Amino acid sequence: MGLILFIYTNLYNENEEEQVQDKFYTEKQKFNPRPNRSVKEINLNDSLENEYLTQMKNIFEPDENDEQFKLYLKYKKSSNQHDSKIFYKSKVILDKIDSKKIPKSHYLIVEYTPIFNQAKYCNNKIPDEMLNIISDKQLTLKLNEKKNSTKIYDLLDKCHYKNCFFSCDKNLASQADALLFHESDLKRKVKSFSENNFDGVYAKMFDFKRNPSQFWILWNDEANPVEKTMDPFKFNWTISYNSKSEVSYCAYGCTTKLDVKLNDEDFEKLVREEFEIRKKSALWFVSNCGAKARLVFAEKLAQYYPMEINGKCNDLIKNSFNDTSRILFNNNPCLRDSECEKNAFAQNKFYFAFENQNCTDYITEKFWRSLDYNLIPIVLHPKKEYYERTAPKNSFIHLEDFDYDPKRLSDYLNLVSSDAKIYSQFFEWKKNFKSLYKGNPLEQFRLCELCEKLNNQNKNYHSYYENLSNWFNSQCKR
Repeated sequence: MGLILFIYTNLYNENEEEQVQDKFYTEKQKFNPRPNRSVKEINLNDSLENEYLTQMKNIFEPDENDEQFKLYLKYKKSSNQHDSKIFYKSKVILDKIDSKKIPKSHYLIVEYTPIFNQAKYCNNKIPDEMLNIISDKQLTLKLNEKKNSTKIYDLLDKCHYKNCFFSCDKNLASQADALLFHESDLKRKVKSFSENNFDGVYAKMFDFKRNPSQFWILWNDEANPVEKTMDPFKFNWTISYNSKSEVSYCAYGCTTKLDVKLNDEDFEKLVREEFEIRKKSALWFVSNCGAKARLVFAEKLAQYYPMEINGKCNDLIKNSFNDTSRILFNNNPCLRDSECEKNAFAQNKFYFAFENQNCTDYITEKFWRSLDYNLIPIVLHPKKEYYERTAPKNSFIHLEDFDYDPKRLSDYLNLVSSDAKIYSQFFEWKKNFKSLYKGNPLEQFRLCELCEKLNNQNKNYHSYYENLSNWFNSQCKR
């Protein structure tokens, strides 16, 4: 965990009105922090956090992923330099008995809710050689009980730390180092209880008293509003797309180095072929018709620049845009990873990677896929600085550079699509790197970060999100 500056305030000095809330949110404390103080956690935009990152060991397998670690540090350090936003957490002082448990030979993570209605990592069979580091033989037997998946537990193969293990067995929850909850599955579970206070929810979900040294982790990669029913759980960590989360790297995509660098001759051939084959138009697959900002801009741009549009919004666009003469509509269903989609990706020079939500760091796989398919992504939001944290240099076009003026953007697109030299500059990064956006490689990088956090947690205290829903929701402009 990053180093943090804490400014203490007395919990009992708050206004009485602020202490009286709906019954559901004034739940009874489920553990006994000593002392119980409210604190403001300020993410420093310089010295302390960056000092921690500088001293951090490679969280990936050093021989293979030294470059990946540099990309990770760039992403995390940029987060602190660009965003000094204050958010609130409370500090839990650990008992000396709890503190002595750190470090450990292994860390156990129990998936306490399904993840999109199914077991995620805990169903993978763990090789015996990995389990040898665990001295508790009863635990090793339980970790491989009732495994019906044929997948092998290779989650940490790329990681420096390989001593984190997932289990689906809730009977192990009280002794686990961390409990993992998935936001949408947990929300659905809470609603099913029909309880009007958190005590009732807790009694139905847990048959043990919460251990202060245990981490409760909420996984939420969606940009939808987070409900206040999540707040009383007092989550210690989050896994999300937001770089301020304890685990955030490679949420929807990232770059990684090529196994073999692309030489100048092959690079020039690649760019020349792409420039000659692709037409001067922008491709857009759009099926969420409720995100109005991007539709408004696309309508204005359609007056100046040709585009090809696929997806469920075709009829809406046909009936609502004033001028569709420059738009090619594909009215046949074009499914993900279909030949239809691949052909469309191969025929256009640009891609509208317009997100349906405007949230800090919310850059989804549509951006990373377009890079992989040698399209130049055009992006609307979040702000350009968030793309610069993680995207390859000179790989995308942000509307911010044109003051969101469709005519100015159109003029630039015409320039790029007509000048091979300028066009090639958007692909220079491909000499050394590639774009990742598919599940397993991304998850491996994220789990390296999670396992590193568990191995290097603070021995003296834990903290938890005091108002988790507000922390998530305040980072989106709706």
